[in-house]
Amino acid sequence: MTADPALAFDSSGNVFLAILQYDPFDRFNPDKNKVFVAKSIDGGLSYADPAFIDAGAVDKPWITTNGT
Repeated sequence: MTADPALAFDSSGNVFLAILQYDPFDRFNPDKNKVFVAKSIDGGLSYADPAFIDAGAVDKPWITTNGT
């Protein structure tokens, strides 16, 4: 399952999407519960391959940028 998408924008117009991938029946398995972040340079029309940033018992992948 995926849930809790969060977006952040930088001053160059890039969009960063964080999204939670999880297994509701095995919430503490790092192979099944991950947060991914993907970057878009075209205003969200398409995204680069996501990068893995966290594992384990995850929830609410909030995201922010430093504005640059």
